[in-house]
Amino acid sequence: MPPAVLAGVLEVLAGFTADPGDCYHAVWDGWGWQDGDGATATGSAFHHSDPRRFRPPRPAPPALPPEVLAGPRLSHPNRDYLLFHGPLRAALGIGRQVTADWRLPQSPSLLWPSDRSWVLATEIDFDSTLVGGTAQLAEELLQAPPRGLASGHR
Repeated sequence: MPPAVLAGVLEVLAGFTADPGDCYHAVWDGWGWQDGDGATATGSAFHHSDPRRFRPPRPAPPALPPEVLAGPRLSHPNRDYLLFHGPLRAALGIGRQVTADWRLPQSPSLLWPSDRSWVLATEIDFDSTLVGGTAQLAEELLQAPPRGLASGHR
């Protein structure tokens, strides 16, 4: 989910839990940025004879420290997730900080408050996010102004 859309959804979800500071976030453990499974390559517009023009791919460093990667997990059939506990809005901070001014956000795969009043699920292979909760929650999500999406894509 794009960060602006996620922020709007979190704003609504916060009103439907007793404590938005007490939530669980699960992120699929297959994203390559988490443990550095991937590589980066850089290029520039320098003249072709300039050796600075291209640097070959180099391994990407892990985005998460080893203690986080070794932390608690949640397992579902064919999917394992890193499990985090914290405030609802911490979902906006998930992702890889590539450089000081370049961040690749990643919305959580699963998100729910400790009172289990709702659940948000985004399957990695689908193009949708599902929210389970009360009829009133569904109505408020549908009435919330769209953020970060063209009209009609809610």
